[in-house]
Amino acid sequence: MLQHVLLSEQNTMLFTRTLVTIFICGLSLSPGLVMAETAETSSPLPAIKDVYFYLGDFDAEITASELENPGSEFGFGMGLLLVHSNYFDWGPDVLAIFREYATPPAVSGDPFTVVSDDMSLSTFGVALHGRFSHVAGAVRLYVGAGAGLYITKLTLTASTLGFLGTYEVQSIDMGFSYFYGLRLKLSNADYLGLEYRLLDLDASLTPVTTGTVKIGGELVVFLYSHQF
Repeated sequence: MLQHVLLSEQNTMLFTRTLVTIFICGLSLSPGLVMAETAETSSPLPAIKDVYFYLGDFDAEITASELENPGSEFGFGMGLLLVHSNYFDWGPDVLAIFREYATPPAVSGDPFTVVSDDMSLSTFGVALHGRFSHVAGAVRLYVGAGAGLYITKLTLTASTLGFLGTYEVQSIDMGFSYFYGLRLKLSNADYLGLEYRLLDLDASLTPVTTGTVKIGGELVVFLYSHQF
């Protein structure tokens, strides 16, 4: 059953990457679509197009016998979009993700130490995103991808003869994200939206894990943006 779940998650990630790649390539090859708009709006310094904030549920990846039974999963963040053309924009994105896992059976203390049943995992990342979009009335549809650096910290809690303590492992890694969504126009400057994002991220959390493990997952968020 676990193998089936892991294969299903891998297929979902592959499908999302493929969908985003096909969409981006299709828009890029459309005659004059991007290049014409770029020529019309080019400027020495990119201007801020809008700022956005988001919050939502995170579905964490599972690694058998090491990162299992995830819970308390959520993520939030913000970003900026810089003007490039009517069809393409880009900018920085800041993301924070929090989740808990069951402590692996292999992790234990001495006879006087009791290790907590759960361990917490937090990830903070800064990425650069590119996004193609299409406006249909009051709705803006978009798809994109990005890459960035992510700092992940794993925290274990234990008690030795009644004295509490923590053990932490940290990892800094390159990660990739693929996303698509829609934004509904509320006024001339304000939008509400819904976005699906796939985070592809590996980290080495030894000695709690035996090596590099997948700590990414799927994020579904509600989003508010303000356009300048």
